[in-house]
Amino acid sequence: MAKTEFDIPKLFEIVFNYRMMPYPLLVAESAYIMSSTKGLPGVKMPFDTAIPFMERGNQDYNIKIPLRREKSNLGQPFYTKNLLGLEMFMPITLKYKDKKKNIDKELLLQNTIISMKMKKTIVETPLIGRQGTVKEQISIDDWDISIKGMIVSADNEYPDDAVKELKDFVEINEALDISSVLTAIMLDKDEKIVIKDFDLSEMHGIQHAQGFTMSMISDIKFELILS
Repeated sequence: MAKTEFDIPKLFEIVFNYRMMPYPLLVAESAYIMSSTKGLPGVKMPFDTAIPFMERGNQDYNIKIPLRREKSNLGQPFYTKNLLGLEMFMPITLKYKDKKKNIDKELLLQNTIISMKMKKTIVETPLIGRQGTVKEQISIDDWDISIKGMIVSADNEYPDDAVKELKDFVEINEALDISSVLTAIMLDKDEKIVIKDFDLSEMHGIQHAQGFTMSMISDIKFELILS
């Protein structure tokens, strides 16, 4: 019997064994905010001064949350909508220029989490008769990028069109542009990414969703100048 589950954090826990934390503080005046801030030092509540002091303890808290930032300082959006029409935080978009058809293609990856790792290459030379080493050459290697995502259909059918669209991007044998808050911060302006590995997850009887994992590496544009 196939299961129907539209709770994205729950799907991540089932498929990836990864428990995503909810974002209750994004919901203004939620029960979570009112209960968690009750009695905390330094948290001032806007009580109605017309009500006698002894009766104010029964009032509901009315916490006003400042307007959120919609874009990062580099212009990347913090939020967008997924296939279910629900809000995603820190969306990731892949972009590609089809030179044969002269059209720009882009793909919004669904319900993703991202991690990035970089290491430095250091050449060390031991010193004779002295302690320590001389660091002769230091360079920064490419960024390794790992993305886990979950494509969820709005109905109880398998999201084959969305999976096919993702597969078409994976099969592009060229460097792709990537757009997200984190990669805009970490990668240089002209850097692209190349997809190294792609994996479709076992869905354990869930028929309306498909998990995926992508491994990427950053790719710097080089120019060869002949004199």
